[in-house]
Amino acid sequence: MCCFMGDRAARKGAYYPGCLRGFNRFDGKRCGRGQSHGIRATGAAIIAWMRGYSMQFIRVIATLLLSGCISAARGEGAYLGASLGIMDADRSGFDPATNAGVLAGYDLYTLEIFSVALEGELTGTVSDGDLKAAGSKGRWDIDTRALYAAFRLGERFYMKVRFGYAWTDVSTDFQGASFKDSDSGVSWGGAFGWMISEHWGVQLDGSLVDTDTSYWNAGILYRF
Repeated sequence: MCCFMGDRAARKGAYYPGCLRGFNRFDGKRCGRGQSHGIRATGAAIIAWMRGYSMQFIRVIATLLLSGCISAARGEGAYLGASLGIMDADRSGFDPATNAGVLAGYDLYTLEIFSVALEGELTGTVSDGDLKAAGSKGRWDIDTRALYAAFRLGERFYMKVRFGYAWTDVSTDFQGASFKDSDSGVSWGGAFGWMISEHWGVQLDGSLVDTDTSYWNAGILYRF
């Protein structure tokens, strides 16, 4: 999740939050004017690619929500959820941000107490995390979108593991400058849940949304 600063950072030779993988030093050789244009071109290509996948993600979420409405009428296995938790960036200088999320899922296959489901999840930062380095302070936030295949075992009490793909948008505000970047990659996680009633449940979840960022959260679930 790298944020490129361009010529101004190159001239200053200062430390900036290059990404959640640490603070990178940009100098004239590594970040000259020609390379800066190349970085911008690459960034534009990545953004275009991300937009295409975002539209696919939106279509899948819409399908899941429509399935939930249909299942509500038929009494089938769709579910919706909401969560609140922390985005924990495992990097020096990044304190956790607080995110809220929504979840839509649908059981594709069920055999007794075992089921396989398709899940889509969106999260957004509701309270920025603090960013500290070299005596300076800043803030950072992250928004995520993810698709998962979820494998659940149990009925009233259950455990779940899920594997999929996540898209992340990261913003940092440091030393008076703002930087943004997008990334994507494999995502996985696990959860424990308790169905309090036939329809309502609570769930504790942990998911690796990026190579160095985990979403630890608690949520509520409604099964149709």
